[in-house]
Order: sequence, then C-alpha cells, then structure tokens
Amino acid sequence: MRNWRRAPTISDLEFKEKIDDRQLTIRHGLEGHVPAADIERLLAERPAGVTGLAVAGMPMGSPGMEHGDHRQAYQVIAFGPEGRSVWANYPANHGSAS
Repeated sequence: MRNWRRAPTISDLEFKEKIDDRQLTIRHGLEGHVPAADIERLLAERPAGVTGLAVAGMPMGSPGMEHGDHRQAYQVIAFGPEGRSVWANYPANHGSAS
C-alpha cells in the first residue's frame, strides 16, 4: 500500500482512460473525503458494478478533516449502475479522556 503524504491526484490513480484523441472516460469516480486505503482497495479489487466511492458530508476524522484522535462515525459508499452499498464503516472515536 502506498504511503500518501498528500492527497492522491487523478494522474496518481490513473483515473482517466484515453479512448481516442477526443474523448476521455472516467474509470472510477470519487466524491467527498474518501480514505486513501479505500481508494487503494477499489483500484486493487476493481469489483464489477462499482464505478465509484463516496463519503457524505465532511465527517470529522475523515481525510482532510482530522481533529486529533476524535472521529465521527461515517461510511464509505460504493455506487454504480445497480445502486449503492456500504464499502467501509468507520466508527466514532472520541479520543482519549483528559
């Protein structure tokens, strides 16, 4: 697994596939604060029927929304032509008591 020191870019993820000189198609879409580990899993497994991953809102503790050890519970949702399903669950973590 890569150790991302910055957010992955489209070129890092080989996100676009060239069809011809005039057209590009998106192979996988991402929406929201999706953890890099889930992106890596998507690219490694390439499951049939999954065209992207999404995280709703801006949950505290998701990538880019870090706040110490505190994390709100959130889910990464896989989506595709046949609907949606839970790809990953991230439980709440209220950090250590002071």
